Amino acid sequence: MTNNGLEATQVAVKHEGEKFDCNGFKATFKNKENDYSNLSVYECGTWFFKMRLTTEESDSFKIKSIEKQILKEIDPSKLIEQKQLNPKASIYFAKAAFRDSTLLGSTMGSAYKKLQWIMDNIPERERASGFPGHYLELQIEGFKELIEFNKKHKKSKTKF
Repeated sequence: MTNNGLEATQVAVKHEGEKFDCNGFKATFKNKENDYSNLSVYECGTWFFKMRLTTEESDSFKIKSIEKQILKEIDPSKLIEQKQLNPKASIYFAKAAFRDSTLLGSTMGSAYKKLQWIMDNIPERERASGFPGHYLELQIEGFKELIEFNKKHKKSKTKF
């Protein structure tokens, strides 16, 4: 990614704790001072855990080792123990979606299909930390359901 001259490599990351798993994203980049930085953000229930390591060295093995030590010492999954999310999830729809039956039906179908995929494929220890929206299969299932609903109701669009 390039934004204002900053080039960053981004990857999805997971920290496996004793009781819970935290999903997050990590960006690696060189800052303006030519230092190397790693920025990681993890979902931890109702909390976010942010860790940034900056060094003049480019030794990625050493940086990774330091990162592992920090995650072992300050385990972000412990934040989930304090206040985890509902592992069964709650779904809310915007009021605007209720104005159009096709919009509402396709949105509801997609949301419930995603929820079903999550319940079938993601362990509770991971669901407690945050919505696992980074799985490609999850997004595909939602889109398939949305498309299927629109095919079935193409001619019956009604507004409330």
